[in-house]
Amino acid sequence: MSSQILHAAFGDPLNRLFTYVILGLAALSIVGIFARVGPLNRLAGAAPGLLTAIGVLGTFVGILTGLIGFDVSDITRSVPRLLDGMKTAFVTSVFGM
Repeated sequence: MSSQILHAAFGDPLNRLFTYVILGLAALSIVGIFARVGPLNRLAGAAPGLLTAIGVLGTFVGILTGLIGFDVSDITRSVPRLLDGMKTAFVTSVFGM
């Protein structure tokens, strides 16, 4: 991965939260594949849906945070905030998939 993608994933606290949750769930699921029994094995079976759901949640949270800071009367200052929210949206979508 390029350093820009890693910076996008770990630079902002909100992005960092979603990235850690997604990566942690993915790691536990990989362990669960080899566990054969128990809760981690069940988690591995549910992981694709959970990861996708967390990615979609991050998408909507990112769009929401971008739109909350958007002021149509001051578009010049609002666009960077909107783009930060869109960054969260896309980063969580990609990592969730």
